[in-house]
Order: sequence, then structure tokens, then C-alpha cells
Amino acid sequence: MEPITKPPTSEIGLQPQEAEELWAAINELIDGRDLAALSPDEFVDLAHEATPLLPAEVRRGVVEYRRYAPAGDVVLLRGLLPEGVEFPPTAKAPWAVPPVGPAQAASLLLTSVTVMLGEPFNYSSLYNGRIFQSMVPVPSMEFTQTSQSSTGMLDWHCEDSFREDRCDYAGLLCLRGDSTAASKYAQVKDVELSPEQVAVLRQPRFHVRPDPAHVLPEGFEMRPLAILTGSEAAPDRWELGTLPFEQLAGVRAAAEYMLEVDYEALRAHEDALLHAAYEGLSAMEHVTLYGAAADRAPTLMFNVDGLSSRETATRLAEREIAVWDGNYYAWELEQHLGLAPHGAVRAGFLHYNDAGDAERLLAAVAEIA
Repeated sequence: MEPITKPPTSEIGLQPQEAEELWAAINELIDGRDLAALSPDEFVDLAHEATPLLPAEVRRGVVEYRRYAPAGDVVLLRGLLPEGVEFPPTAKAPWAVPPVGPAQAASLLLTSVTVMLGEPFNYSSLYNGRIFQSMVPVPSMEFTQTSQSSTGMLDWHCEDSFREDRCDYAGLLCLRGDSTAASKYAQVKDVELSPEQVAVLRQPRFHVRPDPAHVLPEGFEMRPLAILTGSEAAPDRWELGTLPFEQLAGVRAAAEYMLEVDYEALRAHEDALLHAAYEGLSAMEHVTLYGAAADRAPTLMFNVDGLSSRETATRLAEREIAVWDGNYYAWELEQHLGLAPHGAVRAGFLHYNDAGDAERLLAAVAEIA
């Protein structure tokens, strides 16, 4: 008997009346409780109770997606939340606990869908193991591709993509936005690489280790994994993580260049530029420098008295000096140093910079005081 095959469900929609009835049923199940006070297991148990409340067509569609969708595919569920529901302000951080009310109800609703795909989990060291997290815009980077941006494209960090205990599915729920907006995704298996490019990406230099920040069972082997793993034959060999697909045409040239680079000379050159810039900025009374590690990347973090980091960056840009302002992913450090919400300026050097670039930076910072 041949197995049953059929196209996977790619989109499921709820009628407005169904969404209204579902929302009312979910809130009746919650009955005013603070879901943040539940343990992760208790929260998942409650989500299992909520799953039968979903319309039959939704449950059928999710099950068909689980059974028939190829690896890397997605299912789009439209109209899950009824119109007119008012949510609290966007959380200020991914670990922020949503208040009792619509945000918690929406989290339970999302989980009631995902439990049909498998057992929800989180790392115990990440936000106390909470199953759901807030996707929040990073100040000054709202329209940049980051894993925390609510307006940019969402992607996975490498340390999550390459873990052997990584998740099989990820669920995202948009609390605000146009329900008719286009949604796009791309599968890694659709990217074409030459045999030479594949060989380069399988080299040990491109191996990554799982992030040791998460607490794992004792004895769990943290073995390195290559960007390309598995069988040499397509499609099983594809496991690229979050590479910039639009730049893959240059992978071969980049790999050849890396083989030619003298890393010792490169590091000495960048360290010299860093030292010159650090000494120069340290001598300026109107500049505050952050960090003085002996072994560091050629990057400086500083602020100019009387100016926000954005204002400093703007004035430097007017002098054709490119720097970054904000927290540049260092969210916890920004909070610890008391720099929120404006962060600090970040200026760095690479091997194509020269001493003249360091001198121009110092002259410009002195001039904008």
C-alpha cells in the first residue's frame, strides 16, 4: 500500500465570527489568571486545554501541514485574533513579562496552535524557560534585519540554528499589523552553490559551536558543527543557517581571499590603528570611552559630552566618517552602563583602513565638541 501524499496546507484563515468566538473561549479558560505566574509546564498544559477550542478547519490544516509539508516550509494562519482587540504597549525587552490581559491571552492562543506540532520548549537559562517571548524593535534599528525587530525580516542566530537540540518548528504571532500584508520566506535548499563553494563551507574554519550560555544536561557533548552538514547529496546537505542569500554569488571569491590573507599582519595593522585612535580619544576631555580590554577587536565605544550618540554619528557622517550609534545588539551592556535609550557611538577599523583614517576620526571628534 503506497503512502498517501498531498500538497501541504500553506494558508489557513478564520472568519471574523470564528475569531470572536475563539477569543471569548480563550479568555473564559484563562478566567482572569496571571499566566506569567504559571510554570512552563503548567502553561503548556493549559495550551493543550485550549487546542480543542480552535475551529476544526484550523486544527485540520495544522495537522496536514505537520504531515505533508517539506522541511523548511511554513504555514500562514490569518485572522486568529479578532479585530478591535487593544494590546498594551510593545514590551521594552524580549524578556519582559506581558501584563494580565490580551497579550497573555494571545500568547496562550499561539501556543495552543503550536502544541499540535510537538512539545514546546525553551532553554531553562533563557528567560527562566518561558515558552513565549516578545519580539521587540531595537531602538534606532527598527527597520534593520535583526532577530528582535518587529518591522525587519526575522532570522535565527547561528548558535540556535546549528544546535543538535534546536527546535523543529517556531511559531510567530503578529499582534499588530495589516492582516492582508504580504508574507515572504525562502528555503535554503533553493540556493545553488558550486562544488567549490560547498567544499569551502565544509572546511573546519567554518565550524561553529553551540552557544554555551544555555544550561545543558551534564555530559552533553558540545561538538562543533559545520555550516554545511550531512549528506553530500542534495537536498540533505543543506543546512546553511542564516547566510545572506543575496551575497552567495561572492562566496567563492571570499573564500579564496581568506586563504590568501596574512592574519598576523592583518591583526598587527588593525591593532596599530586601534591604539592610535584610543590614545587620541582618551586625551579629549569631552569624550567618554567605554572599555579598555588588553585583547580586543579594533572597535571603540564612546560618547561626546552634550551630544546623543545619534547626533555624534550624524555630525561625523557629515564629515564622511561612518560610525554606528545605539546599542548595536549589546542590549544588556547598554542597560548596565546606564546609556539607554541612546547607547553610544561605535567606531571600528578593518585592514583596508590606514593611519589617515584614524587621524580623520580624531580630528572630526575634536571639531564637533
